[in-house]
Amino acid sequence: MVVDTCYKKDSLSSDEFVRPIVQIIRNSGIKDVDVKHFTEMTDTAGLDAYSHIVICGNALMDDEYLNKIEFFRWIKSFNGRILGICAGMQMIAAVFGSVPLEHLRIGMNSVEIVGEDSVLCNKSFECYELHSKAAVTPEDFIRLAGMKDYTQAFKSRDCMIYGIIFHPEVRNQWIIHNFFS
Repeated sequence: MVVDTCYKKDSLSSDEFVRPIVQIIRNSGIKDVDVKHFTEMTDTAGLDAYSHIVICGNALMDDEYLNKIEFFRWIKSFNGRILGICAGMQMIAAVFGSVPLEHLRIGMNSVEIVGEDSVLCNKSFECYELHSKAAVTPEDFIRLAGMKDYTQAFKSRDCMIYGIIFHPEVRNQWIIHNFFS
């Protein structure tokens, strides 16, 4: 399943941030991909039908989702794999008690790997970032990548929950393929 965090369901932002993720997933051989707007995620009913959930990013100034944490409480009880991209990473961090930092970043940047993992690779690479806030690594999470002033990727110590601040749908689609394999 793919979760749309854009303020308005089926908006132009959804075309930019959600549809490319769906296409990448389909290109990896998974044909049935459900998309739900975050406001439809009020409880965990039906989530056991999914093994993987991607929480997408959204437009630069679209941060309404941060005021709607109740729609993301399911993250703690979901038994499958979760990948939060940009806004999705920020929401995962918020659900686990971290507060996002103001941190404007637009354009190509290096991802500095600081921890090994099979979803990310074990060497630095270039990425595309587009965010006004950065997530702080929550307690019980491992920082996988980042620079001295912010975290670029993290993973839960206890379950398969990942967060990345950059946009693999723009560059580094292999991350999404790795997440599903």
